[in-house]
Amino acid sequence: MTSDVTVSGGELATLAFRQNPHVTQVGTRTRGAFSTPLAKPLPNGWLLELANETFAAPDGTVYEETGLAPEIELEIYPEEAPVAGHWNSVETVAAMVPRAEALPAQAR
Repeated sequence: MTSDVTVSGGELATLAFRQNPHVTQVGTRTRGAFSTPLAKPLPNGWLLELANETFAAPDGTVYEETGLAPEIELEIYPEEAPVAGHWNSVETVAAMVPRAEALPAQAR
C-alpha cells in the first residue's frame, strides 16, 4: 500500500518490491522524494538542500518528483476520514489476497 506520504526509504522499498511478479502495488502515487537531501549552509544563513542521489528502476526510469503509480488505485487516506479510511484500505487489500486453501498445492 502506497500513498503520497510514501517517501524516501518507502519508495525505495516499493521500487524493489515491484521487481517481484508476486507483488502488486496498491494505493495512490508515491511522493517522488527518493533522494536524501544534501544540506549546504549559505553565507546569508539560509540552508540550501540538494538532491545528491539518483535512484532508477532496472529499465532506467527515474521516478524522482513523479513518484511510483500503483497498479491498483485505492485511496488510502481520504480527506474526510483519514484514520478510518486507512483501516478500510487495509481490509480491502487483505480481501484481495487469496486464502491458502484456495491456492493450488504447489503455491502454498
